[in-house]
Amino acid sequence: MTDKELLNMYIPIVDFLAKALGPSTEVVLNDCSQPACSVVAISNSQSGRKPGSPITDYGMNVIRSGEYEGKDYDLHYKGRAYGKDFISSTFYIKAEDGRLVGMLCLNTDMSSAENLISAATKFMEDIRFGSLITGGVHSQPPLENLDTSLTTLIDPLISRTIEKYGNDPVHMTQEEKIAIVQELASQGVSSIKGGVAEIATRLQISESTVYRYLKRKDS
Repeated sequence: MTDKELLNMYIPIVDFLAKALGPSTEVVLNDCSQPACSVVAISNSQSGRKPGSPITDYGMNVIRSGEYEGKDYDLHYKGRAYGKDFISSTFYIKAEDGRLVGMLCLNTDMSSAENLISAATKFMEDIRFGSLITGGVHSQPPLENLDTSLTTLIDPLISRTIEKYGNDPVHMTQEEKIAIVQELASQGVSSIKGGVAEIATRLQISESTVYRYLKRKDS
């Protein structure tokens, strides 16, 4: 079975889960081989994404770090889009050899729950029981930005990779820059629209030089 055939098997599940879980839960199927246009199917869109939209920062980190290895899913982490909080879970779709092929993601809009908690908290405070209310949905920062721009997405990846070499790009050798370009390519940065231009700017080289360095990896 090809990777595409494997992903296609999950497309009907997207619509099924969306109907079963209701309109507050966004269901997204991602193709991990295409980070620049990873969304294969989406239903109950809450984040403004659509088929062909890029992968999120969370998804990029999963691919880069390999944290999917040894587990089948990640449950109940926090996401954010358009000022709304989400509770998210992701199922890792893997090939027989263990490669990550895709991700099936559930993002539940917590606005209704937040409004209910806010109203309940205010009520308890009004009757002087506020000290009994603990926790809250804003207690931790989001782990995934569902509406992240591409520049925001790739900038920390480029920064971390450059920092590994400990030099200002002005003083880097050609070999160091080649290594950085190829490492960023392995993380999917060069395949994202605008990625090559951003790499060129950060390394203070031309885009044609970036493409030349990328070809060295393929040769």
